[in-house]
Amino acid sequence: MAGSYQQGYDERRFAEPVRADLFCSICQCVLREPRTCRNREHPFCLSCISQHLRNSHTCPECREDLTPETLKTPRFLKNILSELKITCEFIERGCPGYVLLGNLQNHTEKCGFAPAMCSNEGCRMILNKKDKEIHEKELCQFRIAKCHDCKNIKVCSAKIMTGKGFDLECIEFSLVEILGSLRILNLLLILLYLTHSDDGVSIQS
Repeated sequence: MAGSYQQGYDERRFAEPVRADLFCSICQCVLREPRTCRNREHPFCLSCISQHLRNSHTCPECREDLTPETLKTPRFLKNILSELKITCEFIERGCPGYVLLGNLQNHTEKCGFAPAMCSNEGCRMILNKKDKEIHEKELCQFRIAKCHDCKNIKVCSAKIMTGKGFDLECIEFSLVEILGSLRILNLLLILLYLTHSDDGVSIQS
């Protein structure tokens, strides 16, 4: 049985008009995991009919006796549905074109336009999966800065302190980091001065 309720697919996602017999009798959307009743073969999404059968033991269309065990899986409907062309669920994030419905799950799992959160500590930016690596390594303001032949800033600092294995790029890199910290400190001092000035307190250097 379905773990969480999922109604059928919005017909507007399909490249071409969908046949009338491929719609769920309950949610009125294009069938998702189709099932039918035994005799009249009224079509339903698995989630839709499963939810219905929690409170009823009859087909919502023809009222024949129906239970989860007597539902039929119509192979012919599954084959037809699998050949329909549908947009990716991440189309609004930029995923272009159409994919066969039969390949949709595999495409969705691998889609480069799926949302992904930056894993750098302090950054919670949501971006496309395909952009995650370059963001984390080169663009994120919370990234661990790196230099040539150094794993990160801590390694650079250790090399300079011990005098072993550092080069000019390490020195230049560390100076840039120090200057950046000094700029921040200077801004904090200015803010502190302005705050005390507003309170009528003078700061003597």
